[in-house]
Amino acid sequence: MQERFSIEDAQARLAELIERAASGHEILIGHEGGPLVALRRYDAPKERRTLGTLKGRISIGAGFDDPGAELMKQMGLEK
Repeated sequence: MQERFSIEDAQARLAELIERAASGHEILIGHEGGPLVALRRYDAPKERRTLGTLKGRISIGAGFDDPGAELMKQMGLEK
């Protein structure tokens, strides 16, 4: 559910709006009739990824990034 507030109202009721956002409401704070920001609950990432977990399991062929002569010709980039 979205609720809209002006900047002035949001400043006066910030603690209440934070509680509402934490319980699942999306609070839109706007100025001159249009929304500027959204206040909503922060959900922390479920699991932290570890770098290098696939090291040694993936191999890339020697010419995988070579577009080949035919593609270069089609693109008009022949040497």
